[in-house]
Amino acid sequence: MKKLRALFLMVLVALGVNLSASCDVISSVPVCQANKVYEYSTKQVPYKVCTKVCVPVKNACNCTVRYVTRTECVTKFRCVTVKTFKGYENVGYYHGQKVVKMWPTKLCRIPIKIVNGCCVVCNIR
Repeated sequence: MKKLRALFLMVLVALGVNLSASCDVISSVPVCQANKVYEYSTKQVPYKVCTKVCVPVKNACNCTVRYVTRTECVTKFRCVTVKTFKGYENVGYYHGQKVVKMWPTKLCRIPIKIVNGCCVVCNIR
């Protein structure tokens, strides 16, 4: 009888360990800190530089030269750094493990899935 009871308990313990190993628990972690994240990119922006130039114009009939002022424009480019908002880096902690989730808005809680005692961040729709 004692051997049967011990065998039954061993089977239950083995099943319990096996069930807990494959069990997924969905939970959430409170957000401690939400940092704004920006993306920096450089672009070339065109601009015009115009100068006034005196140009000689020759008269064909009496071989006289007169000067006319003309405006000449050249297109140049300058590099500009553009700062665009990418989203928030939401940070929380689960049993000493740092959990980070990038999202367009601030979150109150980060959904996580616990697989074999490890924390995995869930995708939010």
